[in-house]
Amino acid sequence: MTKAAFLYLGLACPLTLLSACFSQDYDKEIEKGTRAIKAATSAEERAAGYEQRGHGYSEKARYLRAFKRIARKDYDELFALAVRDYDQAVALTPSDAHAYLSRGLAYYFRAYPGPPDAWEAKEEVAHWVSKSDADLTHAIERDPNLEQAHDMRGVLHLSVKEYDAALQDFEQVRRLDARFGKIRLADTYCERGGFRREKTMHDEAIADYERARELGAPTDGCECDPYWPLAALYLDVRHDADKSWSVVHAARGKGWIAPEFIARLKKETHRDN
Repeated sequence: MTKAAFLYLGLACPLTLLSACFSQDYDKEIEKGTRAIKAATSAEERAAGYEQRGHGYSEKARYLRAFKRIARKDYDELFALAVRDYDQAVALTPSDAHAYLSRGLAYYFRAYPGPPDAWEAKEEVAHWVSKSDADLTHAIERDPNLEQAHDMRGVLHLSVKEYDAALQDFEQVRRLDARFGKIRLADTYCERGGFRREKTMHDEAIADYERARELGAPTDGCECDPYWPLAALYLDVRHDADKSWSVVHAARGKGWIAPEFIARLKKETHRDN
């Protein structure tokens, strides 16, 4: 759903009724899918109807779950209807990348509904992640230029800390969309830098943070910022005050470094810049 559509729903519905608005929207999609299936005169048209109806079922389940307006049993039943329709779409058009992509996205959002809740046990999350990964891979095999499939597989790999795989996926995104792929790569290198720093893999963390900087991290206020941890690694691990200061200087107008760290750097190096 586009931002404009979301804002429209937000204006049209009081906040307390927002989930009902989403639900009604997806009920309409389910109805349209049903009509398309009945009116179809080819396998492709019938598959498109099943895919549309499956999307309606899966998104309705996801949003009602996010708003905590559905019982677990009803959620499971609604999602099962979605998977049944997606399975029909895939069976009717096994060479269609979009059918696999749609089902893969549904599996991904089953694993990570957002906001997080306690409905899925850890092993269940792994199950849905695996199914999503398989479908996204099938989509890519059928259409290597399907950017969303590469991107979502990268996001999926990132969610389970499979950083090398995520980077490979986002390199493919960059092949198809240079700007967006660069953003994804910058954030992934930065996140892997944080992971490696926690594991005391300091040299590897520094290399990742530096690569993130080269690629433009942070790309916005919500993305991983490599500047402060990188400056700290140079000071505390490499004992290289000059390098630490160079990161502080580079951060101006781009990244963020805590004032208390800069104050400490000034005190320990007896210099102001």
